[in-house]
Amino acid sequence: LFLETPKTYSNKSIQQSKKSEQKRPFFKIYQMSRLSIHNLQFNSDGSKLICAGQDGIVRALNWQKGTMSSMKKHKGYIKDIKVSQNNLVLSSGKDGKVILWNLKSNRAKKLFQHSLEASVVAISPDGNWVASAGEDRKVVLINIKTYKVYLLLRHFDKITDLAFSPDSQTLAAGGWDNKVRVWSVNNQKMRVMK
Repeated sequence: LFLETPKTYSNKSIQQSKKSEQKRPFFKIYQMSRLSIHNLQFNSDGSKLICAGQDGIVRALNWQKGTMSSMKKHKGYIKDIKVSQNNLVLSSGKDGKVILWNLKSNRAKKLFQHSLEASVVAISPDGNWVASAGEDRKVVLINIKTYKVYLLLRHFDKITDLAFSPDSQTLAAGGWDNKVRVWSVNNQKMRVMK
């Protein structure tokens, strides 16, 4: 698992006990993939580092213990990942899939299939909604509890980012058409901002 053995460094500027010198680990290097890594996020308590990239595998590294679990449901490049407060990992890939992985149960579920690459994803702060956007120019909103899917809009151009408001009631999407579109999550009404 380690690419390089962690080294222990002394920090002489810290006042130390006369009996022994206090040593602290400075850094660790982990071999996570044979291909490049493009997405990194910590889970809510900071115990796991979630990473994904070109090999189509989402990995959860418990970086303190040096253990790792993984989910391989994508074929090829993973474009985006988001991690919720309740340890759900949402991923989108070049294969068009949008997948939700529960870190606690280690189960994964495909939520949606875009007709082209799934570019970006977002998870609402309350953990009840996820959103995805793809090269097919669709913005999709999914209720995690019911798995009901709402097609919100087909953009005129590529969508580059999604964001939920802090109260989870509003979803915004922006893209190459120089507009931000904003929806009320509860009634899916759209507003175009110039």
